Amino acid sequence: MIPLLALRQLSAWHGPAQAVFDVSLDVQPGEVVALVGRNGAGKSTLLKAAMGLVQARGAVELNGVPLESLPAWRRARLGLGYVPEERRIFTDLTVRENLRIGAQGRAFDLDGIVELFPNLAAMLDRSAAQMSGGEQQMLAVARTLAAAPKVVLLDEPSEGIAPMIVTALAQAVQALKAQGMAVLLSEQNARFVASVADRALLVDRGQVVGAARPVELLNPTPAVRAVLGL
Repeated sequence: MIPLLALRQLSAWHGPAQAVFDVSLDVQPGEVVALVGRNGAGKSTLLKAAMGLVQARGAVELNGVPLESLPAWRRARLGLGYVPEERRIFTDLTVRENLRIGAQGRAFDLDGIVELFPNLAAMLDRSAAQMSGGEQQMLAVARTLAAAPKVVLLDEPSEGIAPMIVTALAQAVQALKAQGMAVLLSEQNARFVASVADRALLVDRGQVVGAARPVELLNPTPAVRAVLGL
């Protein structure tokens, strides 16, 4: 089976410093793969490299189609979605307008998005500036989904948000998985990873140094604890 997302010997630089070293991984349809590791391990840079947002070398394939020569906007058009840790929503626009921008000029399934994130239904005509941090995170994910991507890259989706919103995000990721979407996420919240991921890849100093069953992160071995900086 051709993976929906394939990275082959991908290296990346954060400014002048190399932050990712020859990472190879696959994400299959309907699979959620989590990158776990301490702060500064290279997880976010790896996602940015896959999206074409930092200097990188190596192969990135979306359903067998090479992307590495394409800019980020072309990758997005072909079905690679990205939700940055910083969210980057447009606070001077309404929720509905943010979703329209995410759709990249195409018609989008507003009903499907509201079904994934019911809390957004009553906020569609509200300014995004009036939303809580957790609500803005839901909007950031929803805006990416408005473009109907095949693969979603999620950078630290549960960082700094209320437990109720974390639960809603987990339910949304599970629903996307059931729809056959592939998700590659970076995350430090072990409970979130255990609730959504099929596999966890251990990242240390810019390399994938091992793998673990997501549930193992709740009671990690000494080797896993060392990678996570616990």
